[in-house]
Amino acid sequence: MSAHPKKPLLPRRVFALRVLRSLALALGIISLSLALGILGYHYCAGLAWVDALLNASMILTGMGPVNELTYGRRQAVCLRLCPVQRGRFHHLGGRAARARGEPFPP
Repeated sequence: MSAHPKKPLLPRRVFALRVLRSLALALGIISLSLALGILGYHYCAGLAWVDALLNASMILTGMGPVNELTYGRRQAVCLRLCPVQRGRFHHLGGRAARARGEPFPP
């Protein structure tokens, strides 16, 4: 969102609060993503906490995983949950679209 050229600039305090709010939101999203990645690597892949942190950090920065993952019983359980979650999100998206009166594919 940009300001209209004819309107005066915001006071410094209001501008600083907007910047801090955006920074807090960005840090919250990054922290949540990192935490979910760490938990996934630790519980599903069976990695130690430090290795899980390293792998989650590398994935979030786009560098790729460090450890090679082998698929065992834990991974099978975790992978089986993915379609369940996808179905839940698909269902929620359909309800939201119908509430707005938009068509949503089945």
